[in-house]
Amino acid sequence: MVVSVRKSDQTLCGELWEESSLYKHKIDDYEWTVYATWRLSFERLATHAAQAATFLQYCAYLHPNGISKAIFQNAIANIMLPFVCHAKDLLGLFLTSGSWDAQKFTMILSEIQSYSLIDFDDEEKTYSIHPLVHDWLHATISHDEVTSSCVQCILGMAISWEFGSDDFSFRRSLLPHIDAALQGGQHTGPNLTARLGHIYSEGEEGGPDAEPACDGHEEASAWDEHPDSLASMSNLASTYCNQGRWKEAEVLEVLVIQTRIRVFGEEHPHSLTTMGNLASTYRNQGQLKDAEELEMLVMEVMKRVLGKEHPDSLTSMANLASTYRHQGRWKEAEELQVLRGRGYLARNIPTHSRAWAT
Repeated sequence: MVVSVRKSDQTLCGELWEESSLYKHKIDDYEWTVYATWRLSFERLATHAAQAATFLQYCAYLHPNGISKAIFQNAIANIMLPFVCHAKDLLGLFLTSGSWDAQKFTMILSEIQSYSLIDFDDEEKTYSIHPLVHDWLHATISHDEVTSSCVQCILGMAISWEFGSDDFSFRRSLLPHIDAALQGGQHTGPNLTARLGHIYSEGEEGGPDAEPACDGHEEASAWDEHPDSLASMSNLASTYCNQGRWKEAEVLEVLVIQTRIRVFGEEHPHSLTTMGNLASTYRNQGQLKDAEELEMLVMEVMKRVLGKEHPDSLTSMANLASTYRHQGRWKEAEELQVLRGRGYLARNIPTHSRAWAT
């Protein structure tokens, strides 16, 4: 359903022409005619193709350039994620029997193109909206927060965790759209924040030939450092581990470690726990040397900070012993297990009973 216009035509026209850096001269009859043409075109689109008009209004929360089919196609691939909320309704425009329908997408965009409200770059294979048309569309939306939330959700759903050069390139292409979608503030939960935050981190250091992050990365980084966001990323990484998606889990765990060390320090229990999780992920991928080095570090820090008999210290010993067994280092694994057993006894058996227990 197409949302209603919030302001009068004359008011919107004046505001848009005054704010635009592209047009500095006085509003005259010609300019008013151009504006009226946009309005008339949109009203006709809404009358003859309401779904296309609705989709176009949602595009006002994306960057006006570089709007790709892949954004919506990738989002549909993740349509069963728990935070998709009302994004399902918009994505449903491009579904047939629960699957992506490229023909439906092309038909809706062709409808919009027929009214000259969107352009297609045949070389880049992306769509663009004139900046003034884009601003005008934004001003026509009456339920601003709901629409913004939906677009943020779709962008989060579009993020894939594959690691080819095309995947990195696509994720970088989302940066200007994420910036645009977040301008009115964040309207989604921590799970989505974690996904969006990862794009900014990757833009700075994660992908080949990565471009510097966009202007909004400071704000996204602040969200990315929120305890709820970090917990959500850890939970998602755990889910990936349970599904055997080790590489995707590794990417998230590395991001959580970097953030927790920056926020809490290397010796904080949260940082150490995440290091232990990453070591386990390394072990399950056969990266035994990496797992050993990380588990050794975790064990030594935990023993120093928490004490040798602390449950977390004892767990870290068991984890390192497991890695030793995978390496065929049975003697070292046995020695660690003995030390762990003694630590457990020292913690759980009263002092006057220890002589009997040994």
